[in-house]
Amino acid sequence: MQSCTLGSLLCAAAVTACNTAPIPSNTADVDINVGVDDAAIMSTLAGHRDSPAFVRLNDAPYPTALGTGADINVYVSANAYVPYASITPETSGSNITVPEGTLIVREVLEDSGAIKTLTLMYKGPTGYNPELGDFWFGVTDAEGTPVLDAAGAAKIGKLSECYGCHIPRASDGYLFGVPANVRPVLTDPTEPVPPTPPPVMPLPPPPAPTPDPVCGDFACNGDETCETCAYDCVCANELSSDLDLNGEQLSLTSCRNGLVFGFRGVQLTAEGGTRVRIGASQAGEAADVAVAPPGSDRATRVAGCAVLDIADQSSTINGVTNVAGNATLDCSGSSFLLTGQVSFSNCH
Repeated sequence: MQSCTLGSLLCAAAVTACNTAPIPSNTADVDINVGVDDAAIMSTLAGHRDSPAFVRLNDAPYPTALGTGADINVYVSANAYVPYASITPETSGSNITVPEGTLIVREVLEDSGAIKTLTLMYKGPTGYNPELGDFWFGVTDAEGTPVLDAAGAAKIGKLSECYGCHIPRASDGYLFGVPANVRPVLTDPTEPVPPTPPPVMPLPPPPAPTPDPVCGDFACNGDETCETCAYDCVCANELSSDLDLNGEQLSLTSCRNGLVFGFRGVQLTAEGGTRVRIGASQAGEAADVAVAPPGSDRATRVAGCAVLDIADQSSTINGVTNVAGNATLDCSGSSFLLTGQVSFSNCH
């Protein structure tokens, strides 16, 4: 019988669930010829917070259910966002599984907000670990170096301490997901919830980096560019703006294609966390604008107060097409006044 500890990775449900399930002992179906590349998995951790290969599930850090008092963030491979986002710890029986190659990264934070440790789950190939959904586990420091156990062995692989938490979640792909109440919501509460973001094309499991340019090895080198190999070379957002919010200039830091969130348009993020959504309307009509202040899960929406020109670019990242365009805003809401112009490109 195993109990949940900080090393038990993504045990995000109640701690009691970790103390009720025995660890299976039947290994008859394990294929000893099937393995995973530990180094290749951990090589993808660098810059995971800003990488388009990952999506964060929670709006802001939230307390772990393990009772340690630490706050956590949860990221998942972009190609697995749709199935993983359909799993929540409040319910069970979803019968959802994530695709092979999915990597789930759980940040355990210090009181200061800095990363203390990373706990990982990777969906390996069929036959790798059939007792627990073919999952590989890992615990590393903030830089991605594996933590050592009392015997001096790296805490990666088929970690038995994780079984007691995850075996009871077999009907949900052995996963807990993220609680619904900590996920971002950027919709007017009087309007329908937008549809689920469109699925993105799955990425193959990352191979070990090679010295020669190979698209898909997660290393941007040689003659590779974001146009020729978006998997390896990130197409950086390009933003130019004089937007003014309530008398202060907005300093924009990033942009996303609105299709990621289920609408045609663009989402802009400013320093401090303010988010602005500009939704495209029919040709020749004005666009709608929604503004969410830092840390808020609600947005104030003003209809028809912007002119938006947006077009798809030729490059894609993780199946999401980059968009470019410009907008002119003259919006007065119940809690904000937003005016000015913005141009953007490489928003994915």
